Amino acid sequence: RFDGAAQEVLGTVKKDGLIKSLADGNPDLEAKIKIQYERLIKLEAKIDEETIAIGIIGRIVPVKNHQLFLDALKLVMRKTSKKMHAFIIGDGEDMLKVQQYCSDNQLKFNTPETNDSQAQLTFTSWILDIDWAVSGMDIIALTSLNEGTPVSLMEAQAAGSSLVS
Repeated sequence: RFDGAAQEVLGTVKKDGLIKSLADGNPDLEAKIKIQYERLIKLEAKIDEETIAIGIIGRIVPVKNHQLFLDALKLVMRKTSKKMHAFIIGDGEDMLKVQQYCSDNQLKFNTPETNDSQAQLTFTSWILDIDWAVSGMDIIALTSLNEGTPVSLMEAQAAGSSLVS
């Protein structure tokens, strides 16, 4: 489970509905509070604000095609000078296989049990407050071989995140 200080702050904010009440009808203040809320996942992962956060959300199973996500990530990281950090949010039967693929391809990663400051990828496991995770992502990706109802893309659209599918 991916949790810590940022999750505690978020829990307090969401539980009490403080974003709207703190803003007291002021849309500018509400926007500023929302920006702080969106920064929490980057704070939790110890990455700076300028780093582009890219996420993929869902079960880690063959049909979700995480290998394509990782191959695309490697390619983009090789071709840009911008800092990026990717998040694989979820769990499943292929978790160890996907982590091994990362190791075989020199993609350093963190898990809830590890913290390598050089890692550009974090396996978070399941995050119960998906709004928190999605709102902190700059880009949400979907690499499924097939998808009936792409819930993660609908959540990303609702949060105003960019999509790559």
